[in-house]
Amino acid sequence: MNRIFKIANFISLLNVDVSFGACGICLLASKYLDVDTPFWAYLLLFLATFSIYLLDHLLDQLKLKHQLLTGRRLFYQTNAKFLFALLILAIGVGLGLAIKYIPHLIFLNACKLICICVAYFYINSRQKTTPFPKEFSIAILYSVGVFFYPINIYEGKPQLPLILFFGAMLVIAFENLLLYSIIEHEEDKNFGFDSIATRLGLSFCKQLLHWSFIFNFVLICWLLIINAENWIYILLLGLLCVAQLFVYMQREKLTKYSLYRWLADGAFMLPFALLVLS
Repeated sequence: MNRIFKIANFISLLNVDVSFGACGICLLASKYLDVDTPFWAYLLLFLATFSIYLLDHLLDQLKLKHQLLTGRRLFYQTNAKFLFALLILAIGVGLGLAIKYIPHLIFLNACKLICICVAYFYINSRQKTTPFPKEFSIAILYSVGVFFYPINIYEGKPQLPLILFFGAMLVIAFENLLLYSIIEHEEDKNFGFDSIATRLGLSFCKQLLHWSFIFNFVLICWLLIINAENWIYILLLGLLCVAQLFVYMQREKLTKYSLYRWLADGAFMLPFALLVLS
């Protein structure tokens, strides 16, 4: 059992679960929009998510010279060379797949998104604190990224149900990041790590998270009322939000083995159930 926990923890440290979760949300968006997303698009999304999170963590550990790092940050500090090589490999494979498979127009749109990501990393690496909490930027980039291919091949016009669906997903992504900032507040504060909780205060972030849950509940109920025929996809969206709420309420009991990350990030893979249900 202990070996299983170690393997699962290693997968979580590398953000493999987050990358699969991004593919799960892309599947959910594809089903909701009734578009056919090919396997190579999911593979590219996995590699892109994996590379972005890996690069973000590697840049973070460069800022932290503390000798008593623990957990995730210690892992990235002690394995920096191996992880950097893994990053180069993932980017190389992803670039090759992109050149081979992505249609020209979508490739140009992807380049625009990549430029925005590069700008984020540049700002993040040039100063200790970004102009505003990075959780906002990451939530937006994540949501745009997982919806990127389905939206690009969607032939309809953006209407209220789609806007609400995307908005609910964006709030869930932000809830996830805000949740981690709250749970890891003390560690971030001790190591001088910039997060929304260390910048705006723990009490404010808890209130913000409470209102985020309420706001998202309203969004999802509204979406269900006006788009009831797609109830199964909206239900899965609601379950993602409930998972974040559950982890928040039970956060003190889920710190061992970073169980809170397993549950909160693992929830993003729930849409894979559609492969069996459909």
